Amino acid sequence: MSFGNLSIASGYEEKFYATAETTFGTMVKPSGTDAIRIKKSVFTPSQERVNRADKRGSRSVQERITRKKKVEWSATAYLCPSGTAGTEPDDGALLEAVFGSKTESAGVSWTYSLALDIDKSFSLHRICGEYAESITGAVVNQVIFRVRGEEEAEIEYSGFASDFIFTSRGALAASAASGATSLTVTSDTLDNIEVNSVIKIGDDTNSGAGFKVSAINGTTVTIEDGLTVDADSGAVILPYFPDTTTAGSPLGCFPGTISIDGTNVYLTTLEITLSNNITMRNDEFGSSTARGYTSSDFRSVTISGTAYACQGYGLYRGKSRDFEDVDIQITLGDTAGSQVEINLDHVEFNIIPLEIPESNECTLTFEGQALASSSGEDEINVIYK
Repeated sequence: MSFGNLSIASGYEEKFYATAETTFGTMVKPSGTDAIRIKKSVFTPSQERVNRADKRGSRSVQERITRKKKVEWSATAYLCPSGTAGTEPDDGALLEAVFGSKTESAGVSWTYSLALDIDKSFSLHRICGEYAESITGAVVNQVIFRVRGEEEAEIEYSGFASDFIFTSRGALAASAASGATSLTVTSDTLDNIEVNSVIKIGDDTNSGAGFKVSAINGTTVTIEDGLTVDADSGAVILPYFPDTTTAGSPLGCFPGTISIDGTNVYLTTLEITLSNNITMRNDEFGSSTARGYTSSDFRSVTISGTAYACQGYGLYRGKSRDFEDVDIQITLGDTAGSQVEINLDHVEFNIIPLEIPESNECTLTFEGQALASSSGEDEINVIYK
């Protein structure tokens, strides 16, 4: 859908899906239940082209060389429990991927905890109007929880991927009968679809699942499943993903609490960042994309927040001076099925500065790092309940 005479897609049309992969980098078609309602997504694919640098008797660049594919991505959404106690949120698979572990308490809650190993990858998909993109071998490197005094709570995921697929408008150059898996397309269609593109042909959506392109040879395109109806020559080919199935309502700036060592404090902003410090394996010879990734470095769990310099908050400056760790708990919501609890049992603040402006209120900046107990892998956990 679009407005105006230029048929330009609008951002509100975007649909986003996170589909777990069985094998790293092997694209999996999305289903409606893989959908996540998001505020914004960014896919940044790249493939470096370098100038040929050997001597050629000329100062002109005449040839370039192709290097490996790389992708960075991010997606921002409301912090949005399912609305039903014991039902995992729409983005639960991404939470499990970045934390490493999840535990279900049937009918009550889902707890996302840190694990030594990080081993899940995704095919991420987004579609807006007649443009679609998929990235494969996508890993979740980082998650940020944002709590603010006047706005809804947010969650932002980001990471890397190994490959990308672009899909846009094309057309059949010849008719095809119901059941056909081999399609003849127009030559310009080849610029708009790739192997692993998910499409519809005319009004045929493969019963809502879309057709996955499995091979392209010249102007012959092979799809995994046969057409469900006859298709005429000239039938339009468009990217297609299933209708979305999502649940839950965003958590606002109240009700909720932030407590330090069991005492409620009132911050205007707070960010909690979990970063796995993942590195894609782009340095192996023989592949155009990363074959995998490593998370051999230490993870990082940090906080950053601001509060007015209220009476009684000075003790936290003393704790920061003495490098004394504190227990921080953030709760959002108060209704079963629409609550989130974030626990950081051992946070060491950086020395807390006092900001004294020319006018207005003085503020304190709370920044620091969450530490683990002696058993490890417990700097943070998040409970949806």
